[in-house]
Amino acid sequence: MLFSPGIYEHAAALVGEKPWKVSRDADLLHRAQLAAWQLYRHPMLVAGIDVYNVEPEALGAGLDQPSGDGVPSVVSHPASSVSDLLQIDSPDPTKAGRMPLVLEAARRLVADCAGPTIYVPLCGPIAFANGMVGMDEMLCTLMEDPALAGRALFHLASVQEPFIRAILAAGARPLIFESGASPPLLPPALFSQWEAPALGRLFALCREAGDSSPSCILGGNILPSLPALLALNPGFLICPSETDQSGFVDLAAAHPGLDVRVNMPVAPLLTADWESTAAAADRAVALARRLARGSVGTGVVPFDTSPDLLLHLRDHIQQPRTVQP
Repeated sequence: MLFSPGIYEHAAALVGEKPWKVSRDADLLHRAQLAAWQLYRHPMLVAGIDVYNVEPEALGAGLDQPSGDGVPSVVSHPASSVSDLLQIDSPDPTKAGRMPLVLEAARRLVADCAGPTIYVPLCGPIAFANGMVGMDEMLCTLMEDPALAGRALFHLASVQEPFIRAILAAGARPLIFESGASPPLLPPALFSQWEAPALGRLFALCREAGDSSPSCILGGNILPSLPALLALNPGFLICPSETDQSGFVDLAAAHPGLDVRVNMPVAPLLTADWESTAAAADRAVALARRLARGSVGTGVVPFDTSPDLLLHLRDHIQQPRTVQP
């Protein structure tokens, strides 16, 4: 059973730096994520720290410099209304914002790491809109003028084409982050009618560019929207700890070609109670074993998680187990 933790800001801790600094330096980003892989040997290596901000920042969004070990977030939006999103042109990934930085780190990781798949974070349509105009504005427009919101989401998906092609040209793969599209933020009916076509457009662009199995992370209580998501034929999804995981696995099991990472809750990564951590891992393993292509992982590993704990957890999950008849 593969263990696939979500290593983002935790990578910065492994090289003794703050997430903000690592997120803005190709050398540090490469060094931090390489150090994480050399320690944990996880199968999914992501060239990123703050996964929702790169595209909005490249188009004018303002980010804060958080104090302490915090992760950057958007504090000012470049668009004032959802209709403004229809006027956005694709940023040039060779020179816009941090796009070249992230792509350079990805290229170096591809060269230095034999084994894991190297991913570059890519905003899904809702995540992109959130960075450009704000979640409140986007959700209100979805309620008041859903056709306009749907057109904007589809356009934002289309805007990603050059970045997708640049990621694949770097030898990496896009990893679509779209957790804002899960209930209760986005009701299942709105997901099916407006978000699914936009997300499907993003999947189609990935396939056209050469990634035949699009990878997507939607956290939260995604189960009510899962049938519409599965209908888009993704190649990889997470089974979030916040949803009915057994119900998720039941639906996902009907798609034997789908890779699913069953996520443990994050809280057990911050406790000194090994028995509770092991119990959470065992529950995830039992669920993952019901899938043809299941693995066990985590949400975002906290910055200050003990590496010794994570290694102990990896060894516990990957130990040989007797399969009950």
